Amino acid sequence: MSKITYLSYRLPSPYWQASCQVRLDVFVAEQGVPAELELDEWDQKAHHFIALDADKVVATLRIILQDDTAKLGRLAVLKTFRRQGIATQLMHHAMQF
Repeated sequence: MSKITYLSYRLPSPYWQASCQVRLDVFVAEQGVPAELELDEWDQKAHHFIALDADKVVATLRIILQDDTAKLGRLAVLKTFRRQGIATQLMHHAMQF
């Protein structure tokens, strides 16, 4: 297994397009979510967390902070990187935030 790096960012970011592609691959292509529902206005306000294999984004999630609540969502891991604990580690990084 390769070394996975975990990062967070806010928009704008050079990681945004690759993060979107992971979400589209998982939610739209695999799960059939309508593309127009996947990316929304909350992305501009969210804190985004990603997992990188070398320079490739392989997983993503976002946190939306509103009042005293943090909502985690849009957790997606590319199919070939699943069952390696990446989602768990991404959640840990996000929860520490």
